[in-house]
Amino acid sequence: MSIYKKIGIGFIINGIIMFLITGALFSYMGTITPLIKLIAEISFICWVPSIILGISMIVIKRNK
Repeated sequence: MSIYKKIGIGFIINGIIMFLITGALFSYMGTITPLIKLIAEISFICWVPSIILGISMIVIKRNK
């Protein structure tokens, strides 16, 4: 397994984890600290680009 494929799989797993965390934090009804809220907002913005970057890393390696 090449390094590009390993990094791509890591990005995909990271994107899935970010999606699950943001889903849990947006549905949380209690009070949270502003730092956790900020991290959730950034994760919500970045989970799709992370998955797209992971898929593109895997595809780029196949083409080379």
